Amino acid sequence: MIRICFNRIVVLSFLTLFLSLDFFAQKISPLDYGLMDAKSGIERYQILLKTHSIAIEKGLTIDYAGIDRLDIEIPKDGVSIPLGNYTDFKGITINVTNNSKNIYLFQMTQELIPISISKQAFNTLHYLSRDEFKGGNILLVIKDKTPWVKNRIGYSYGAIRKDILLISNSEAVNTPIMPYDTPQSQPCFSYCNVDEKEKFIGNITVNRVVSSTYRTQCFLVENQNKVTISNVIVNTPKNTLYGDAAISFQNCTNSLLKDIIINGTYSQLKRYGYGVMFDNVWNTTVLRMKGDGQWGIFGNNNVNVARLRECRINRFDIHCYGRDIDFENCVIFRLYNQYSSVYGTISHRNCIFDAAIPCLLGSSYNAYTPFNLLFENCVIRMNTLHNEVIYIMEMPNRINERIELKKKCLPNLNLNNCKIEFKEPVNEWYILKSKSVKGLPVSVGYISQISLNKLDIGSGTGIGRISNIDISTDSVISYVGDGLSLELKKQSEISPVVFRK
Repeated sequence: MIRICFNRIVVLSFLTLFLSLDFFAQKISPLDYGLMDAKSGIERYQILLKTHSIAIEKGLTIDYAGIDRLDIEIPKDGVSIPLGNYTDFKGITINVTNNSKNIYLFQMTQELIPISISKQAFNTLHYLSRDEFKGGNILLVIKDKTPWVKNRIGYSYGAIRKDILLISNSEAVNTPIMPYDTPQSQPCFSYCNVDEKEKFIGNITVNRVVSSTYRTQCFLVENQNKVTISNVIVNTPKNTLYGDAAISFQNCTNSLLKDIIINGTYSQLKRYGYGVMFDNVWNTTVLRMKGDGQWGIFGNNNVNVARLRECRINRFDIHCYGRDIDFENCVIFRLYNQYSSVYGTISHRNCIFDAAIPCLLGSSYNAYTPFNLLFENCVIRMNTLHNEVIYIMEMPNRINERIELKKKCLPNLNLNNCKIEFKEPVNEWYILKSKSVKGLPVSVGYISQISLNKLDIGSGTGIGRISNIDISTDSVISYVGDGLSLELKKQSEISPVVFRK
């Protein structure tokens, strides 16, 4: 009698263990819905859509085992294929043809719920005591109804700043890029519930067929927390399309992109298109990404805390509004990293800039904000096209309507133990270089230090200068140049004087 009871306990314990480890989780496969019998690319797309929709409805996992390659086509009535919390494509290659409509092939998204919060309650954190934020995790999306930039110069639109907060058990885990306590700020709010579970999308190659006349963008992740996209390859042949965002994260926190390869994008030399687009994200990590395209591989807005590790890309970009970007062991080649309206620190450790501008300050948003620029143990390989550390595009002589942007600022700069190399003979090269040879139209703020500690200057070069123009500054510049001869005037301007080893 005792032995029988003991055996029952053992059996029940094993059953509990198996259930907790998801041994009995039900899986479905596209093969279950006639994939092998499909006669066309459209039919194969429809079977994928059906399989994923059923999996979402019933809370099932999709098993892609046994499917190595699929040729699909987007129909006229095509919609994005929904993704659940875990999608392992098991190394499948999908060749997609699209002559119907611009579309995301896969999406993980949920709806936001509007919520009324007063500006005062938000700024004083009193809103956190509301029932909506008690228990669990919430994403709070903030959108400023007053334009951050009313009109982007040369374009028919401006910029709206957005922030996202992760709220856990009535406490905000992070803070906005900038406060909303200024008179012009008019924040409006929406939210959604999230959890602490890790979500996964990975192990897939997407080939976008050259005959396509519409864009098939690969993944849209929207209003999510803790999503990883891993081991993804996107191949795009040369084409006439543009406006790409092959992978897009919108209103997301704690995202991870790792081991992603992007070979080409829907873009042209003079028409935009991106491999990755971030819009309103916080705490994002990009690990071991390789990407190239005719346009920049990244195109972002509203980025709050991002880390790039061991990446090889042609550009990282924050068009407008961001804070605290950190690069380590990365290679930026051929193009540049471009910023407008960024705050905090943009830091680089053990990075290589291969014929690429380390920091380009864009002019079209007319938003020159204070931040710090740090390079440590980096190599900057210059050529005749890219022969500067910081490139300042023409600074518009117009006052921005936002209080936060009225003062035009330049960053403090620290190059520590870095090396300047030259891919070809260069007559002159600069720490700061401006397109506007007539000089900047105003006295700039924030910048107070240029530090060039242990700067190793390679051979085969011409004259190095701090700047190609005089720049009037509000503060006296503190220059540090260990190991260099800096003939600099101690006054409130950056003089284009020569320095040598």
